[in-house]
Amino acid sequence: MTGQMIRTMRAGERRGRLRRALAGAAPALAFALAPAPILAATPLPTPSSGGAWSSTSAGAERDTATVVVSASASTSVTPDRARLRLAVETEANSARVSTERNAETTTGVIAALRAALGAAAEIETAGFAVHAIRSNDTGRRVVGYRTVNSVVVTLSDLEMVGRAVDEAVGAGANRVSSLDFFAADTREAYLDALARAVERARTEARVMARAAGGELGRVISIESTGRGGAEVRPMAMGTLARADTPIEVGDLEVTASVRLEIQLRSP
Repeated sequence: MTGQMIRTMRAGERRGRLRRALAGAAPALAFALAPAPILAATPLPTPSSGGAWSSTSAGAERDTATVVVSASASTSVTPDRARLRLAVETEANSARVSTERNAETTTGVIAALRAALGAAAEIETAGFAVHAIRSNDTGRRVVGYRTVNSVVVTLSDLEMVGRAVDEAVGAGANRVSSLDFFAADTREAYLDALARAVERARTEARVMARAAGGELGRVISIESTGRGGAEVRPMAMGTLARADTPIEVGDLEVTASVRLEIQLRSP
């Protein structure tokens, strides 16, 4: 076999191996050259009004408007207690004499009140003070001493008020500061006022919602913003000078206040 024939046979073998290699790689090459599929774009989620992320469409947005109303209501109660404030005031050239005289007189006043009122009254001292009395010319020279001992009498029987004033003044009390009337237990009255305050707030909120073209939704928040105990009704000091003056007590008021926030929805 000549050299030319040998070279021809080797070239044919190389061409055969190349054809077989290309035939085996054709499927993979076809996949690699094929066009990629087109993916649909998906919108990113957006933050909702509450700060959390939500993909809810714009057409499903919730109502965020609210109606805020404050209201108050009162309930009348009849007072069943009286508080009498009186004092014994004494003066003397020395502080010792002034306080001794005051202590003696105050002891007599308290004893007279206890004897006259018994269990219908609570009696307690509410203050004690000694002051120097100075001259009117320069205001520096001490000319005496004034002692004041205050006593508070709380009465559960209102018909005993006039007698309490009589006994105190007769025993030596020379200052009657005030007389107040109040109710000892106002819880039920307050709860009634609170319920009516809430109802009043809802009524006002309903009117506001309708005027704005909407309607009320759920209650978002409700709070009590103030509680007024039974209003103390004082009696003028001029009346206290006459124990025989008829005492007209009258009713007192217990007040409750609320703040209400309600969702405003489209009708």
